[in-house]
Amino acid sequence: MLRRQQLEYQIFVVEQFGNYTFNKGVLMNAGFLLAFNISSSFDCVVFHDVDLIPEDDRNLYTCASKQPRHLSVAIDSLDYRLPYKSLVGGVFSIRVEDFVQVNGYSNLFWGWGGEDDDISSRLVASHLPISRPNPAIARYRMLGHGRRIVNKYLAPLIRTSRLRFPKDGLTTCKFKLVHSRQELLYTHFLIDLGMPQYVVENKTLKFTEELQLPEKYL
Repeated sequence: MLRRQQLEYQIFVVEQFGNYTFNKGVLMNAGFLLAFNISSSFDCVVFHDVDLIPEDDRNLYTCASKQPRHLSVAIDSLDYRLPYKSLVGGVFSIRVEDFVQVNGYSNLFWGWGGEDDDISSRLVASHLPISRPNPAIARYRMLGHGRRIVNKYLAPLIRTSRLRFPKDGLTTCKFKLVHSRQELLYTHFLIDLGMPQYVVENKTLKFTEELQLPEKYL
């Protein structure tokens, strides 16, 4: 598909090490940072959930519009409909300079969901409107997967997105590279994320590191 689109590209597969709770945001940030350790020549990145398979190769994996672009507009498991207008989850392209401007993804969303809504808020706060291709070609099939662990405390995190993003993201991303392996078609990173940066006490988020939020936002 990417060859048929006549693109210059490199694929990075980022996998979380161990059995700790999943954190997509940290994995995306880590993959971005590690990719730039390999080459600083990238000007566009496409973040791609591993369980989404494109159905139409006319859906261009580029940043030609010069706007953040939500590519997975129509997914079979969602009846090929966009659930809500601010959604950027699934497959998402963005210029490198814009991703740096919004400080990447939040590192605080442990478990399923929230990180995509958070980066959508960052884009809005940074005056970066989201564009989308025609849903007739932006179609994907979702692979089946097991039961997801849902973060029950998404609401206070999403509510504080605009407050947090200068101090929560690429600039504060912490991880350990377990190994890096170059395959024929892609580079594989295995990442140790450690433990969550916050605990929940009496249904209130308490951050274990220097990042603190005023109580009125929790």
